[in-house]
Amino acid sequence: GGFKRAEPTQTEIGLLMRALRDFNLPKLVEDDVVIFKGLLKDLFRDVYDSMPSKRDQDFESAVRRIVSESNLQPSDSFIEHVVDLQALLDTRHCVFCLATSGCNKTAAWQTLAKVWSRDGGRGATSWQDINPKAVTTSELYGYVN
Repeated sequence: GGFKRAEPTQTEIGLLMRALRDFNLPKLVEDDVVIFKGLLKDLFRDVYDSMPSKRDQDFESAVRRIVSESNLQPSDSFIEHVVDLQALLDTRHCVFCLATSGCNKTAAWQTLAKVWSRDGGRGATSWQDINPKAVTTSELYGYVN
């Protein structure tokens, strides 16, 4: 409903395709992205090319600014990682960043925290490293009744 209210001129099928694509792509490993895009293109042949991903230029500019201030390279792929992490956290309360070492996992979430603190309007964002073996499963993930 929120997508349709935000863009009343777009078709519902186009908004459905965009939602499926934009909410699922950040969760997929690189090898599966090609397969997933192919499936979407087959299912939504009429609207696939006419529905680009919705982008928040102000947020991306804030990310680029923080990346530059942190003496990191503001490459398009790194900016995309941070934007994808933002998209995941907009719909979930918790995510796990899994990849081989050197893939910018730590830099991506730390950059996002800095953007939230300074430009994102979410207030001061802090984090604390913990040893997952030092706490119970319920303390780490929450209690299930």
